Amino acid sequence: FESLKDMPIDFYGKYEKNNMPSILCFNIKDVEPSEVGYILEQSYEIIVRTGLHCAPLIHKSLGCHPKGNVRISPSYFTTLEETDICINAIKKICQMRNFL
Repeated sequence: FESLKDMPIDFYGKYEKNNMPSILCFNIKDVEPSEVGYILEQSYEIIVRTGLHCAPLIHKSLGCHPKGNVRISPSYFTTLEETDICINAIKKICQMRNFL
């Protein structure tokens, strides 16, 4: 997800090159998390979780309350190709919003 760092995206959590967590939480500037999730599902068949994830107090401390964020949870079985498809889909959502 290094190629997303130059996008108008806010990341929540600690992401280091050699120590990535198993989830990625983010918001695209000025786009509701639910809209990002809807576009990913309907246009790219990518399923993510959006909102407060049953943890509103955590989102307050992260600074993304009350909207929450988009959470991607790749698994051991997620391929590099699938990861690239997801990254490109997020970039296209940014392009649709004229951020690039």
